[in-house]
Amino acid sequence: MNKILNFSHIFITDIGSTTTKGLLLKKIGNEWTFFHQADASTTVEKPYEDVNVGILNVAKKLEKLSGISIYEDGYFTIPYLTTSSAAGGLQILVMGLTKQDTAKNAELTALGAGGVILRTIAINDGLRDIEKINVINNLDPDMVLLAGGYNNNTSFSNILSLANILSISDIKSRFEQEEKIPLVYCGNSSAGNYIKSFLKSNLEVFITENVRPSLKVFNFVPAKQKINEIFKNDVMKRAPGFKILSEKVSSPVAVTPTAVEKMIEIYSKDNNENIMVVDMGGATTDIYTYIKGKYNRTVAANIGLSFSLGNIFATILESKSLEFVMKYIPKGISADFVKNYIYNKTVNPSYLPITKAEKIIEKVIAALGINLAVKQHLETNFNNIKSDFLPQKNPIKTILKSFFKDIKDPTYKENIYKFYDNDNFCYSDIDQIIGSGGAISFADNKYEQIQLLIEGFMPTGITKISIDSPFKISHMGLFSYFDKDNALKMFKEDCVKDLALVVAPSGKIKSDKTAVTYINMDTKEKISLQGGSVTYIEKGGNFIVKSASNLRIDKNKTEAEIHTELPIVFDLRGREDYFNNIPLEMTDCEVFTNSLNEIETKIQKSASSFQTGKFNFERKLPHKGIIQVKKYDKIEV
Repeated sequence: MNKILNFSHIFITDIGSTTTKGLLLKKIGNEWTFFHQADASTTVEKPYEDVNVGILNVAKKLEKLSGISIYEDGYFTIPYLTTSSAAGGLQILVMGLTKQDTAKNAELTALGAGGVILRTIAINDGLRDIEKINVINNLDPDMVLLAGGYNNNTSFSNILSLANILSISDIKSRFEQEEKIPLVYCGNSSAGNYIKSFLKSNLEVFITENVRPSLKVFNFVPAKQKINEIFKNDVMKRAPGFKILSEKVSSPVAVTPTAVEKMIEIYSKDNNENIMVVDMGGATTDIYTYIKGKYNRTVAANIGLSFSLGNIFATILESKSLEFVMKYIPKGISADFVKNYIYNKTVNPSYLPITKAEKIIEKVIAALGINLAVKQHLETNFNNIKSDFLPQKNPIKTILKSFFKDIKDPTYKENIYKFYDNDNFCYSDIDQIIGSGGAISFADNKYEQIQLLIEGFMPTGITKISIDSPFKISHMGLFSYFDKDNALKMFKEDCVKDLALVVAPSGKIKSDKTAVTYINMDTKEKISLQGGSVTYIEKGGNFIVKSASNLRIDKNKTEAEIHTELPIVFDLRGREDYFNNIPLEMTDCEVFTNSLNEIETKIQKSASSFQTGKFNFERKLPHKGIIQVKKYDKIEV
């Protein structure tokens, strides 16, 4: 390892699903610094199907920028390190007994392990067995996750019926078609050996602990660990060109989430803070958290700003309404304009917004998408999971609680999120939020970045808002294995840019009452802020901040001191159940409102031209059977 640090330059890449991001480090004395960076398209898909093509494209760009030789005669001339999310991440087929119970638990396990769920198959999903087989045959997953049944239950015919469907299907890997796909079984432990013997001929079966060993016990960690282990040691190596790549790197290829976790851990411990990180891409959005020394990550599939923009919009329309979306859009942009732009973007996903109206629409959808991803992350990793089969709350207590809701309660309450080891935290425990991805990094100005992250995360208490504009967190996480101090220094100085401090008290805020009073410690000026208002102080300062007695300014406190040169945003719109549902765009805070002189779009209004000609398509039956018709037989329609 130390030999790598003897060189004057190091080449590091992160191989993402669509982009390979490269970084060239330069050594000056005993310190390392960012020298140049360049990106190129990842080339694991057709027509290249070789990850090395994209890597060499990045290397050539960096050679041109720096004048440094990186690759000659088939070999790297300087140390080369890389992380990878293996061609679009880990794509998982999830299977469980019922949609509401074990299949749901398996989904949470897959998401918690950073997987992208291709499809969930359950006994009660409404599909006939022949339809289930057909779905499976058309998926080409990287892995299958199978769960079902409590431990010590000697009746496991249902889980074997799912295994039987897998045994009949013609399931194949998306890369190496002849290789067996790994299957992780995390159901009734009594059925483990039966599953393994039943499926060993067409799947590589791994047995781990049950994710739901009993009615009230959840056990996700062992299955998550097994998924990550297989991802690193098996699945990632199957991507086109990775065998050749593994022979050229100076250290084994690292999994991107592992490198990110490492950097977040180092950064969080150094600051002694709890942090959340978002990376919004074109198709997916990753949420990372490091809270009380515990790391978690989820991938929100189909939440992104190119291929998945329409999916975010459709999800919001299904759960909320078009009117809800339009509240975030400035006056002057019509609902038809918004819908038309999103529909046209759906068929032209590579289009980047040009006009101000287009950028505003994408910013709004990005914020709503981040909000969806954050909720999924909190639900997946922290909330108590309640099956439909568990006893429900006493309805009489619920009615009485609702009836006496407005009676003053001297005890302050904030939503509590529980870890699976029974430790817990509140949202106000989050000290810093770091945003990354094109939608955030390439916003027109810092005000839009602050607005996007506030609306997306809805931070509570006193929270620092930052961005990692080059998104080199994985590069620095990997480099930290060789030089932790310099990796941390570069991450702080060259990656993380602090934007603002957000003060958002929690509790029942009333618009006609004073919610917060702050005293300028330098001028002794005292200012009272009404509930529902949003106030922006550009140059920060030294303040004593006090909340109304029924509110909490931060971490269950009614008073706090703030000393910062960062801008301060007092967001008094309320949080959780008491949020007033007024977007920043509709408040009186001018830095977050937009005025439009001209509303136009440059997006292509139709898909690319269709390819014409003769094509041959092959269709197969889900399984071998008897064809009972002859050529030219007539059918009734």
